[in-house]
Amino acid sequence: NQNPPMKKRRTDLDSVKKTIQTVSTNGLMYKRISYLTRANQSLQPIEPNHPDLAPESRLELNRQWNFLLGKCIDASPLIFPFPDNRYGVVIGSHSHILCCLDALTGELIWSCELPDRIESSAAVSLCGAFIFVGCYDGCIYGCNAFNGSISWTFRTGGQVKCSPIVVPFNALPSTVETDTQTV
Repeated sequence: NQNPPMKKRRTDLDSVKKTIQTVSTNGLMYKRISYLTRANQSLQPIEPNHPDLAPESRLELNRQWNFLLGKCIDASPLIFPFPDNRYGVVIGSHSHILCCLDALTGELIWSCELPDRIESSAAVSLCGAFIFVGCYDGCIYGCNAFNGSISWTFRTGGQVKCSPIVVPFNALPSTVETDTQTV
C-alpha cells in the first residue's frame, strides 16, 4: 500500500503572471501589482517598496490607538454605528472580556465579562440595539449594544467557537461543534 510519487510543479518564470492594476483611492492613484503562479494558485502581494510602485502612490498604515484585553484575540472586530454618529468596535478575547470601543479614539464605551473565553466574532441585531456573541461556556449571549449588559442567554449544549448570524426573521443560527442550533 504505497502512496503515488508526488508530481513536481513548474515554478519557473513562465509560470508567473504579473498583474498591474491602476486604482484610485481618495483622489490618489496607485498601482496594485500582484503575481499569480500556477504552481500554488495564490496571489502574492507586492512589497510596499517595490520599484514598480510609484513613490507618490505608496500607502502607509499607522496605528491610531490600541486597547489591551489581557489575552489573545481570535475574533474579528465588529464595527457598527451608534445613533449619535459614532462608530463602535466590538471585540472579545480569551480573557472572557467583550468590549465596545470608540472607533476613532479607542476609548472604552463598555465592557462585559463572560464566564469563559470568546473566540466568536460578534454580530449586531438588525435594529442595532443588541450585540450577539458565542462563548466557550456553551452559550450565545445577547448584550445591550449601548451599555453591554446581558439581555439574554441561550445554552447551546456545546462550546460556541463560530460567529452568530443575524437573519431578517430574527433567528440566530450558530454551528456548535457538529450540530446546528437555531435560536
